[in-house]
Amino acid sequence: AQVVLTSPKQGSAGEVHGLIVFGAVPSSTACVSSCCQTASCVVDCPGVQTACFSLVAYNDLVPIASVKSDISGPAIGGSFILVSIANFPLLSSADDAEVSFAAAAGSLQLKSSSAEATVLTLVTPEYTTLDKASSALVDVTVTPKKQPDRAIVFQYTYVAVSPAVTAFTPASGLNDVVLEVKVQIAFLPFPGKVSVTFGGVKVSSAVHPSSNKMASLVTFNTRAGLLGTIPVVIKPKTCLDPCADQVQFAFESLDATVPELLAPPSGMAKQLPALPTITLKKFPTVYSSLNVTLLASDGTALACTVQHVIRISDLAQLDVLRPAALLEGVYQVRISIVDNGGRKTVTIKAFVVYDGFAPKVVSYGPEMVPTVTFAGGRVLEVRSKVSAILANFPQGLSPMDVVATLAVEDVAVLQVRDLVTCAPSATDCNRTLLTLLAPALPSPGAKTISISAPGMSSPLAFGVTYEPPCDFQALCGARSQLVNYR
Repeated sequence: AQVVLTSPKQGSAGEVHGLIVFGAVPSSTACVSSCCQTASCVVDCPGVQTACFSLVAYNDLVPIASVKSDISGPAIGGSFILVSIANFPLLSSADDAEVSFAAAAGSLQLKSSSAEATVLTLVTPEYTTLDKASSALVDVTVTPKKQPDRAIVFQYTYVAVSPAVTAFTPASGLNDVVLEVKVQIAFLPFPGKVSVTFGGVKVSSAVHPSSNKMASLVTFNTRAGLLGTIPVVIKPKTCLDPCADQVQFAFESLDATVPELLAPPSGMAKQLPALPTITLKKFPTVYSSLNVTLLASDGTALACTVQHVIRISDLAQLDVLRPAALLEGVYQVRISIVDNGGRKTVTIKAFVVYDGFAPKVVSYGPEMVPTVTFAGGRVLEVRSKVSAILANFPQGLSPMDVVATLAVEDVAVLQVRDLVTCAPSATDCNRTLLTLLAPALPSPGAKTISISAPGMSSPLAFGVTYEPPCDFQALCGARSQLVNYR
């Protein structure tokens, strides 16, 4: 048998027992639902059949907190916690509620309050009794002042933190000038002045007024005349050595007399007889030796021949012949000059040697295209044009001759235009413009476009990234900005 019951309103939360009686009304006054708790219904309800059941009644008006941000943060305080509380009394301002973290009072901001939910931003106070490299779990209590019995409690974890450098600029500089360096430090004890040593010597410094416990901006001046990796130590001025709250990083002080590269070449075709012209500034007037070496990734050193040095004031242009046994790959170009001040070395860190007759992608854009989006209840399948400049691509082709794909999607080829046409013997000369129409994709991520054409032994490829576009409805679809966008 199936019995459908409607439970009566309960005055309190907890387990409620019920009794179903089959047959005549029992004569015994003891035949009530409490017999289910004592398992005595057979005795208390003679002459009838009974069935017991129970319900768990709960208070559906108890506030329920849903935390929308991290529930842990630094013990130094100042973190923001976004919390939405259902069944919470309506608040007209932030003054209508208070928040505490264990025994410490925090602060709060009221974002919204309605019958559905109250949304608050809580600001954590500092937790002062936490040891280094430890954590503490505390109760967070949000209390409406007019109805303190409707307070909500959840837990938050304080984590011990130490000061740390998050960024600094510049990271290097010439040693013949004094530079201003800006350093961003997280969790530096604040407020207070700092002490900065540069190479072991105190230098002038300042803390920016916008600094706080979460992030401090410190500026200091370097010292001229030092060379190499210089240690920088920043600590609160009142912190005695050894200071547990100090931070340290390295600044590279560069030799101002070393020649500087101007527009260093990025690579060359292996069929060419010489490297692209190398231009150096602050080239010495007198030098005893000048060597140019290509260093392969496996450590192999290939000596080059410097054919000419053309001087213009303190500039020098080097014409350098390539080594005889030059293979495709990525090299370092090391230029070594010895003058009265000793040996000075200038390095091009990434120099690519490639096949001058093989097709390759020279450039392309845009690198980012939008995904499918929605506006006015409609799906907008945005398709973006992507252009690529190709070197040594087969020429004289039409869009029908070129096949472009993105994963399993076909990419429409809109245009194939030869920009530069050279003799077959010319190295790395032909240039072709390819215009594509990227397909509309629903999900973001990095994708690869592959290009094939007659006469190519292997396809070319380059990457595009699909990103969600702007909120079209909010930002792009306003009638004051766009007419008839639907």
